[in-house]
Amino acid sequence: MLMKERKTPIRLLKGEALLRNISPKSPAKEEIQSDIARQRSGYWGEKQLDYQLTLLPDDEYVILNDLRLPFKTTFFQIDCLVLTRRVLYVIESKTIKGILFFDSKFDQLIRTQGEDEEAFEDPIAQAKNHIIQLKALLAPHFPEVPFDYLASIGSPKTLLKSDSSNIPRVCHSYNTVHKLTKLEKHYRKDILTMDQVMDIARLLLQLHTPWNGNILTNYSLTYKDYVLGIFCPICNRKLAYRQGKWECNSCNTTNKDAYIRKIFDYFLLREQQISNAAFRVLTGLPNGNASYQFLQKLNLPSKGTGKGKIYLAPCPMEDYEQFIKDLIDKKKKVTKG
Repeated sequence: MLMKERKTPIRLLKGEALLRNISPKSPAKEEIQSDIARQRSGYWGEKQLDYQLTLLPDDEYVILNDLRLPFKTTFFQIDCLVLTRRVLYVIESKTIKGILFFDSKFDQLIRTQGEDEEAFEDPIAQAKNHIIQLKALLAPHFPEVPFDYLASIGSPKTLLKSDSSNIPRVCHSYNTVHKLTKLEKHYRKDILTMDQVMDIARLLLQLHTPWNGNILTNYSLTYKDYVLGIFCPICNRKLAYRQGKWECNSCNTTNKDAYIRKIFDYFLLREQQISNAAFRVLTGLPNGNASYQFLQKLNLPSKGTGKGKIYLAPCPMEDYEQFIKDLIDKKKKVTKG
């Protein structure tokens, strides 16, 4: 049973929003693009794992994806947690090209690509650390239950090598369910009832705290680097607002919905609320009445009245993409009708 689905990571959403809202000539642009590509690749690998885990029977397994949980004064993040009555599995997902060697002697992951070698954080060591942290969270509430772990590699083209002690714990994502089945043979006794399994899942969902950091500081940027106005996705020129739509004077691109992406980028990068005056400046609209009309079309929750009215983000950040898609689809249906 899938109790927490995986959504586009907030860090990735913020990175893409940042790229859309800084100058094309920004010295940070290349680094941001590189990080986005890496995060997109990692997310793709995690989705491959998710697909394979759909093979597990719903009545015996509970799956929680992308958990960020508190531990002492910080947080730790688990790619996937699979709960059963007999054992809980921590699964760490990696998508890395090349030849990967899992070295248990030094707890490191070594990637060979051509003549180059590079060390990465070992997902097996990560999983072991997460087990320690999870045990500390669950100990006051539940009987002690066995934990096990896997490192799942997203791309089937990645060549895997390992010393003998790590072989049972490393696999490509397409082989994850078979690996779990083999590991489960070591855990034949029920420790928990299914009700307790569900209670653990509900507790962890309650403790889950999505990341919401200021991504600008990662690239030594400030809000002064945030570009106001709406820009052409084709040629990066600033669009001009005319008669209900934004137009590019350079390549003649037009867009009636450009303001939607702009305000949600603002929610991602600045704060999750905005005034009519701030929205007008953000989008380059000519007057307060025009900006008010566009805000009304979004049907956002709000607080206050008159000039003090504040419009609020309508949903959690990880749901922004679906909200935008649904909103644009609805506008298209109304237009066709």
